[in-house]
Amino acid sequence: MQQRWQAYTLLELLVVLAVLLIVGLAVSLTLEGNYADTRQKAAADLLRARIADARSKAMERGQWFRVAISSDGTRVRVAPDTPEFAAYSADDPPVFTAAVTEDRLDKATLAVVSTGDSEQVQDGEWITVATLKPDGTCKEDQVLVEVREGNNAPIYVRIRGITGTAAIIRTPTGSGTTGMRP
Repeated sequence: MQQRWQAYTLLELLVVLAVLLIVGLAVSLTLEGNYADTRQKAAADLLRARIADARSKAMERGQWFRVAISSDGTRVRVAPDTPEFAAYSADDPPVFTAAVTEDRLDKATLAVVSTGDSEQVQDGEWITVATLKPDGTCKEDQVLVEVREGNNAPIYVRIRGITGTAAIIRTPTGSGTTGMRP
């Protein structure tokens, strides 16, 4: 008596492989959609955190602190607001106790969209976003910073002068910004 081996045909193996590829692609696209703007959100959170750091340093040390973004939008710098702002060396890695911190963004970029009633100040390669006073307020009011990454919808960070704080908003109201780059 001859034994018969149970086996799968080539067609069955190809069908199973195709199903696995489709499931894998669906999972990959879902995960990509969930994590697509994480670097963008992290950049907005970093800007808010650096504004809060500058505010607390200004109040603690009794001197003005400036938060600025690089002209290419890839770095955020916090340092005392003096004529030597750009010349100070930053601690690497940045720590809260440091007088000067500078952070590099990962793929997201920042750009000042609106400066409210104040004029935009550029010191060399640095564009001032907020100048925090020792009383906790901010010299600039209603500054709007756009955070972008790839084709994702922009996130905006609005800086309030009277409170010296920043809030993340999805769509600015009354700023004339449509969410599209010129």
